[in-house]
Amino acid sequence: MKVQPASPSMSNENTPQLPVEVLLGIAEFLYWSDREQKDSYLLRQSDMYNFCLVGRAWYSAGIELLYRSPQLARGNKFSQFLATVTPQSSARKQKVDLGSLVRELLLHGLVHHSSPSQTSRLLKATSSNLLKFKAPRVSFAINSLAALSKCQNLRFLDLSLVMGSSMSFPKLKKAVSGITSLEYLSLPTSMELTHTDETVQWPPSLTEMEIGGRIDEELMLSFCWPPHLETLTIDHCILTGGFDAMGPFLSNEQLHQGLRRLIIGQNNEIIWDIEGQDLGVYSLLMMEKLYYLVIPAHIAAYIFGAVGAYPPPLFPHSSGVRAMKITSARHGQDLDLIDERFPYELLDGLQWHFANIWSLVVSSSVGGLLKTCRHEIDDEIWLHLPDDDLDEDSMLNGLDLSDFELNHVLGLSIDGRNN
Repeated sequence: MKVQPASPSMSNENTPQLPVEVLLGIAEFLYWSDREQKDSYLLRQSDMYNFCLVGRAWYSAGIELLYRSPQLARGNKFSQFLATVTPQSSARKQKVDLGSLVRELLLHGLVHHSSPSQTSRLLKATSSNLLKFKAPRVSFAINSLAALSKCQNLRFLDLSLVMGSSMSFPKLKKAVSGITSLEYLSLPTSMELTHTDETVQWPPSLTEMEIGGRIDEELMLSFCWPPHLETLTIDHCILTGGFDAMGPFLSNEQLHQGLRRLIIGQNNEIIWDIEGQDLGVYSLLMMEKLYYLVIPAHIAAYIFGAVGAYPPPLFPHSSGVRAMKITSARHGQDLDLIDERFPYELLDGLQWHFANIWSLVVSSSVGGLLKTCRHEIDDEIWLHLPDDDLDEDSMLNGLDLSDFELNHVLGLSIDGRNN
């Protein structure tokens, strides 16, 4: 992606001489304007490339945006970009440290374009101002952790595609422990989380995690989570301990005290509870600060079926969850296994143990299951709302759901995307 501005003579004769402020405004407009095309990021990069070719002033105004988030998944763009930001020592020294202009390095689309050593070189070259990194599936390995640890301004780290069996969790945790600005971490979905090193501290700013892979739920019972963790996503998870259940996982005292958002994905190979023991459901209800919950339909059916066995006289506690989404069942194949009583158990649960829900979104496939009492469910949710004269937008804004791309409304709604 190396680019050189037009020659001085061409620039002076043919290039519009515009104030720097105007050029910066044009560059910002080109880069940040909304696009609906499938390849909008590639089009944005093409626009900025052409912008920088106009003249030297244009080059100076647009170069930071050109290198902000390079798109490297097609053809030989990765190798070209690597050669540009990590030139050979014999090459002419660049006036601008191009690697320092990179804010986002999204390599999740790469397959055989690079090697672990090349990924490490690129991380070192872009480490000074890198904010977001999505690792490639094959070319990120244990020898890349040293370079990753140098990215001190990193806020978002997605390692979900990495072959997790190639590195241990303690070594990964040690590598990111010194990245004090890190806010989001997604672990490799193929990693084995069966032991940890509690002497190594988590990054202090880490508030959101996504975990998967082979996990020992007995370890999860006493697992040391980031101290300020608020959002946890569990997906592509296989529990490997003797119980094969979510109960011990959600019984972790630290999660009870701090977790605010819990997302259970559709791709987990887990059993929610041991038959006859509702530890997972009990733990979920007792999470003090949890206000947002996403669960697949087959798990929702189990939870609402289980809480029906504990009416208020036996268990008077009600969850603080305000917004819930029920997605399609695992692999879209488990809806036939959901009992026909589910709509009525859901209605009972909303009256008893989930009596604080303001917004319930269900996938279209789940919506079809609720047709027998859809209006009753919606009416029940509206009974949960306070009598204050707050408009709907104000109440939804108070739930802080803007990061989850969900079209939440008060009451019951059907998500047409069927996800």
